[in-house]
Amino acid sequence: MIARDINPFIRTAFIHSKFPLDIFVTCADCRLFYVLSGDGTLILKDKSHEFKKDTLFLWKSGTKYKWKFSKNNIPRLGIINFDYCQDYRHLSTPIDLILNDCEDEILTTPSIRDVSLLNDKIILDNANVFKNDIMEIIQNCESTSQFSKELADSNLKRLIIKIVRHITESSHSVSKLSPILNYIHENYNTEISNKELSKIVNYHPHHLNLLMKKQMGTTLHSYITQYRMTEALKMLANTDKSIEAIATETGYKNPSHFHKIFKQTYGISPSEYRKSTNII
Repeated sequence: MIARDINPFIRTAFIHSKFPLDIFVTCADCRLFYVLSGDGTLILKDKSHEFKKDTLFLWKSGTKYKWKFSKNNIPRLGIINFDYCQDYRHLSTPIDLILNDCEDEILTTPSIRDVSLLNDKIILDNANVFKNDIMEIIQNCESTSQFSKELADSNLKRLIIKIVRHITESSHSVSKLSPILNYIHENYNTEISNKELSKIVNYHPHHLNLLMKKQMGTTLHSYITQYRMTEALKMLANTDKSIEAIATETGYKNPSHFHKIFKQTYGISPSEYRKSTNII
């Protein structure tokens, strides 16, 4: 199967507001989970993932997992049980979770040849951009209006493609930033301007700063400052270089400015930090 041929069949879609079973279970069909509230750890066969509100999970049939929610708030999950094709639409009622290792109960999910992402587990934090799509699918599945179920199936395909595009575009953006980050790491001891960095990837400085904030959660200026401060910590703790020399080597011509930025970042002065590491 290729992505164009995806023709989802939604078996059920609903909001779950109870603590899930605290044991490993296996899903017989595909699953999409969206965390509406609550936090904790999802344990998979090969790894675990800390999650919180607005985390999205998407995986194929046969996936084994266990939820461990924190007890301080009641979890709410938006859940969609589905198939990527219509082969099992005769199994229209929800299929129980598998509590043993009986693989005969797992519905076969076709491999998506041109989108390898869909053949693995997808985990997205801060996925609130998809919340409205998910809630609309759940509402359509609960509706008794004519063709509401068919509309939900169609919307699920649209959602799956949007998720794939989001991941692909995000990965492309991160790869675009790689030469920028490498340049900062190699030249943090010199003056660096947004205009200078933008030339490396042929982006407008404003657009590059927006991309940096979207992907790294910080502006170019803040990232450079934080990297310089991290390097300053290493020098203060592991060398006997003067604070003036460390200021120069981390890109600050004025030691007073270095002192001010360091204290704003860590709450103590460079000399106080050095004393705390027992290096004179």
